[in-house]
Amino acid sequence: MRILVRRGFSILELMVGMSIVLLFLSISYFTLAQGVRYVRETDTYAFPQKEGAVLVRKLSEELSNSHERWVIPGLQAASVRFLSAENPDNQTTRLDFDAVTGRPLWKKWVCYAWNSITKQVSRYEVPLAPTTANLTNEPNPNYLPDVFPTLSNARRRVVGRDIVDFKVVPSGTSQHTVTVTSERLIPVASRKTTPERVRVTLRATVVILNQDL
Repeated sequence: MRILVRRGFSILELMVGMSIVLLFLSISYFTLAQGVRYVRETDTYAFPQKEGAVLVRKLSEELSNSHERWVIPGLQAASVRFLSAENPDNQTTRLDFDAVTGRPLWKKWVCYAWNSITKQVSRYEVPLAPTTANLTNEPNPNYLPDVFPTLSNARRRVVGRDIVDFKVVPSGTSQHTVTVTSERLIPVASRKTTPERVRVTLRATVVILNQDL
């Protein structure tokens, strides 16, 4: 009867095998690390665009649902004030209508204002006193856009950072053009040691839905 004895791996074979495995793991690690670095760089490059896009979208949505009669740009078009039919931010969101005319019941002033020093755009709101569906006269309190940042009773929320330019300009019947420029220094360690300045400009034309008949 013949007995077969299986020979084990020699030390040389084990070393060669381990070297191949280590080489494969090293290549996989550096490839993965490079991919992660590129993803992070891409994300940081996209940040200025994201910041500007969120601001443009939020302002466009609110402005389009206001009323054309009392949309008032501020000095150098760096702020804008308009009416809103939504409840104040500290209340449940709801739209109400006048029981007699069926028109929207306007409840607050909303103002977007850019601060060129802090490079921030802030959103302010002040409730109307009283709420009204009649827009023949300007609802109270009739503050100008550039006054809102100074009001102690205005609710304030920062809606845009690293904003180096902001304008809201009338561009036609019931239309306003919103222009936002966002800028940030982006560290790009994989290519050079000094940060790279990334600037993105976004523009949107807003059509105001509520108009005088």
